[in-house]
This record gives sequence, C-alpha cells and structure tokens, in this order.
Amino acid sequence: MQEQSIPSTSEPAATIRDISAHIVAFREFLNASWSCFGALRTQSIWEDTHTLLRKFLQANWSVLVESQLLVDGGRLAPYYTFLHQTLRESVPVEERPTHYVKCEMPGSRYDLIDRQVALLGLVSRLDTGSGVYPPFDHVEMYAVGTSKVLLAPFNMVRFRLAEVC
Repeated sequence: MQEQSIPSTSEPAATIRDISAHIVAFREFLNASWSCFGALRTQSIWEDTHTLLRKFLQANWSVLVESQLLVDGGRLAPYYTFLHQTLRESVPVEERPTHYVKCEMPGSRYDLIDRQVALLGLVSRLDTGSGVYPPFDHVEMYAVGTSKVLLAPFNMVRFRLAEVC
C-alpha cells in the first residue's frame, strides 16, 4: 500500500494509507465468531455483559487490526471510543493514540474526504438506530470535535490509517 500525504481543509497534512482490507477482515472475524461470543455472554460467570462486549471488541481490535497496522510502534485509537477522549490531558501521554481510523465516503452525498471523521465501530441498523450484532453492515463514525455521530452502509465507506495531528 502506498503512503501519501493528503492535505485537507479541516486537518493538517498527515500520512494516510488505505486500510479497508484490515477493517473488512475484522468485520468478517466478528461475523464468524459472534455465535461463540454469544454463548460466552450467556454464562452466569459474566455479570456485566456490556464490559465483556467492550473487552471482546477491544482485544480483537488490538490483535487483528492495531498489531497488523502499527508494526513499528504507535497506538491506534481504542475501538468504539471517541478520539478526543483519548487525547485529553487526563490520559497519560504514553497511552494516547498516535493514529486513528479515518472514514471517507467518496462519491456519495456524504462526501467526508475533507473532514476529519473517525471510526467508532461496526454495527447493524435497527429501526431505532443501530446495535452491536451481526451482520455489522453499517459503520458508526463521528466528526471529530463535535458530538455528531454518522451511520453509513459498510460498503460505502473507505477506511484509512491517519496520524493524530
């Protein structure tokens, strides 16, 4: 994959590379392992299934995505965490992310190329919003610096590794 510097009107130039294949592989893993995870969640030893879900997603994100992308060091923003939360002064500098997953939707009416939009997580659409379960056919993302959360079909989004500036 070729690295390139892409200037933007809303963020400084940063090294950005396409990582869509990594996100597709993560999605495929979630879909394939979900029934095993569901069985684990129903066991009585887990009192807090929300914490279990968060740990399951983050652990697999770290192994399947972060460790594959940042082989020379660096930290990827945690899965399903707003980027600005991990950049606050209360987070030790050595734990702050150096990279995040930028989402782009070229050619759509929601063209996000010139905006700083970060991945929150993969979800499925519900009548009332979205939920964390298969087939993970939608992407939740947010405009950095705002509280605006966007939902888009998975196949419309391109994912890029971007440096935190």
